[in-house]
Amino acid sequence: MSTDSPAFAGRAGQTRRQPTTVLCGACDRRFGGAWLASLDADASPQLLAALLADGFATINTLTCPQCGWQHVAVEPLVVHIPHERRALLVLPGAQRHRVSQALLAHLAALGEDPAEGVPAYMERPEIVSGVEGMRAVLSASMAPASAARPSSKPVPFVAPADGEAGPANADAALVAATPSEAVSAEAAPAEAAPAEPARAEPPAADEPSASGEDQGLAPGVGDTVRPDPSSPAPEHDAPLAEAAAAASGWTLPPGDAEDAIESLRSDDVARVAAPPSVPAQGDLLSAVLGAGAPPPLQSPAEAATGEWADIDEAWSLAAPDAPPPPSDDEATHVVRVDEVGDRHPAGPSFDADRADARGLYVEVDGDAVRAVAQLVADRAARFETAPASLRFQLHQTAHGPVAGLLLVHEDAQGDAVDALFWPLDAGSPDGAAALRLLASVFAVDVVFHSVDGGFHGRRTLRAPLEANVVSAQARLAEAVDADLDAAVAVLTAPGYDLAGRLRHNFAEDSFEAITDAAEARLALGILSYWSAPERRDYLLRVRSFPEVWFDALTRRVLAAGLHFGLAMDPHLRQRCVELSLAAHPAQLLQQCMANFAEVNLNLRPSGLDPLDIWENWEALLTLAEELDLPVDVDIEDVAAQAMERARAVAHEVEDIDLDDDLSVEVEEVAELGEPDDQELVRQLSLPGRRLEAATMLLQRGQAASVGPIFNAMTRMTRDELLRLVPSVLAMGPSFEASLIVGLRSRRVSLRLSCALALGEIRSERAAAPMLLRLLSAGEGEWRVLARAVARIGRRILTPAARVVVERGDADGRVAHTLALLGAEARGALSAARAQAQDPRVDACFEQALAAIGKVGFGDPADFTERLLDGFAAAGEDDVPPDYEEDLASVDLGPSGSLEADVDLDDLDRPGQS
Repeated sequence: MSTDSPAFAGRAGQTRRQPTTVLCGACDRRFGGAWLASLDADASPQLLAALLADGFATINTLTCPQCGWQHVAVEPLVVHIPHERRALLVLPGAQRHRVSQALLAHLAALGEDPAEGVPAYMERPEIVSGVEGMRAVLSASMAPASAARPSSKPVPFVAPADGEAGPANADAALVAATPSEAVSAEAAPAEAAPAEPARAEPPAADEPSASGEDQGLAPGVGDTVRPDPSSPAPEHDAPLAEAAAAASGWTLPPGDAEDAIESLRSDDVARVAAPPSVPAQGDLLSAVLGAGAPPPLQSPAEAATGEWADIDEAWSLAAPDAPPPPSDDEATHVVRVDEVGDRHPAGPSFDADRADARGLYVEVDGDAVRAVAQLVADRAARFETAPASLRFQLHQTAHGPVAGLLLVHEDAQGDAVDALFWPLDAGSPDGAAALRLLASVFAVDVVFHSVDGGFHGRRTLRAPLEANVVSAQARLAEAVDADLDAAVAVLTAPGYDLAGRLRHNFAEDSFEAITDAAEARLALGILSYWSAPERRDYLLRVRSFPEVWFDALTRRVLAAGLHFGLAMDPHLRQRCVELSLAAHPAQLLQQCMANFAEVNLNLRPSGLDPLDIWENWEALLTLAEELDLPVDVDIEDVAAQAMERARAVAHEVEDIDLDDDLSVEVEEVAELGEPDDQELVRQLSLPGRRLEAATMLLQRGQAASVGPIFNAMTRMTRDELLRLVPSVLAMGPSFEASLIVGLRSRRVSLRLSCALALGEIRSERAAAPMLLRLLSAGEGEWRVLARAVARIGRRILTPAARVVVERGDADGRVAHTLALLGAEARGALSAARAQAQDPRVDACFEQALAAIGKVGFGDPADFTERLLDGFAAAGEDDVPPDYEEDLASVDLGPSGSLEADVDLDDLDRPGQS
């Protein structure tokens, strides 16, 4: 390169990228990226080699940061070769119609750097069609030394012999003959001379051709400039030569790289710009590589006019007869990478050996968990683009617990439309690794494949479920002899409610703003409902509500209940102690009474009516009596005043002054109104009216109606009980004594209705009678009773110890019931066993500790469904529905006292739960 004429150093000739915005084809997210606009071959030889080797997909692949979808930007590219003082404008094969637009964009880039002098080669770059054309241009000037050695003279064009066809491409890159070939040509015998026409020297650069036509390119590329063969050859560097050689499919022999470079520096090498049309790999490049002697090229003076006409037609803007085959160079700015070619796969391949019968499997790739599914195209598209949520589930079945990932596609109403379930085997390497990674960061890469195994799409889903995975791992570690295949078969069977139909309204910020006692009372009721063992498992293990959110929600609601001094259910009081909101139940009760006194005196926001206030005082005072806790005199006075106000409101009759003209209308309305309580009580004895009458009485909530309603229940059919008992739960404490009496019934449907209702309202006094009935019940009934007793919670430990002492536990039914309390009660169960004085109690509790994690509720969360399943498990009734029986005459046994109190305050050791 001449020092007085340096190469262009402006920004337009440097390696630079053009920023752009991409619309993701998978998740419709807009993200920023950049495509290569110009390339400095001297400064970035590796980038040039990558472009030559694999096309635009290797340098312009843009990846969506949200879903991982990949796109390829295919745009015109300026390749600057400074040491050759050469510039190439590479147009993708499908964008040749943009040659003028691309050239103007290049000139505009040159104009942005006016301080630099712009040489002529930068103003008129060589037009190259696609990556293949660029390979041909670079390889034509970099033939290896072993294949060709330039002579000291310019190589003339050789016209074909008479009767022979010219070369396939009249404008192909000139290939220099070896010295040996030149010598043999001069020493040819004279008799062979007539067969070869005379060689013609090429015209000078400033002379016209013999045919009188210009040798420039077709009009479509009129700006292309052919280098002057007489000008000094530019310098080359080895990386560029090697990159072009590797991209063209041949390798320079060791030691020949320098020779090839020196050959390119020869002053006598004839250099002609490569044509836009790409030579076949088998002819020109094979000749360059030395596979055979290069075909003789026509002299421009003797070349047929039709040859140049063919080139002009190929580069004309006229539409071709047939569209070209698809290539890596797409006309659009963004394409799906899996459409570029098999060399650039868009996603992982499908492993048919690992997939189950449903085409699903889970694999671990480094630190990523990948859930793979093979689906039909329409189904895969719905899961890719439609709203979907990823859950982590833990199902308890008769064959053992099963953990897994559930991808749910829901409609606008929140109902599950479709679901995919991937079981996770904690005993397998992949399953254990997946659980470990999910316990750290719950993120899953869901990959979809078509039915033929090809990649279809992917999406990455995240959720705050790390704590759910950790607690599930503890349960899975306790399970032994589990049959995973049988358990998965149960979950994937048709009709199984895998996604869960019971809904909740919880969110991360639920109950963040509780402003008065009324709101706190409502929140405590909702929390008490969902804190039941089976519903808590349903919420966290089936509906996959984040455990950290539920724990924070629980703390907020309990703190609000304590702040306003509201009475709580026993399991919520125990939870307050576990969360250190109070040191022990007695302290918790003292704080509640002091705080509620301030609510009663309007020192704290109330929102409660007088009846609600007295009901809360009654619950607090009853608990104080059970704990034998003295009540301050001032608090007793406040409670007494609240009772008087509630009594006045209950008996208050508002006087209505009506005009005489309205008397008739009022009388007519009274006649057409609902029946009074006495009429409804009378209708309870009528088989056709008793269900409706009992329902109306329950809606009125009168405690005086409890006895007549229960008497009607003793004569109701199973269908009537299914419809009525769920409504009884609204007045559960009022029905407690009657329901305990119902455990003595000879009708199994009534016994189970009473037992499940008592378990639902957490009746601690019903624990001993239910355990006694459990010991004598049939095979199907006792398991339903066991689950009902376990719902009462850890307060059943003391009654269970008493029953074992008096009746024993030969069949292990009491131990099974205690094991249903779950891992959360392990600490209390261990402490109760340590306090046991009887060896039978010790053996029963030890058996229960060993069975924790092996047994589970397995009941539906809906009470009516549980009652229906209990009826089916227990079988038919021994007596008809209208059978008259004297329930009071049945003896419950020595532990059947309804006044038995349960106290577990001293069972939990510090630090245990």
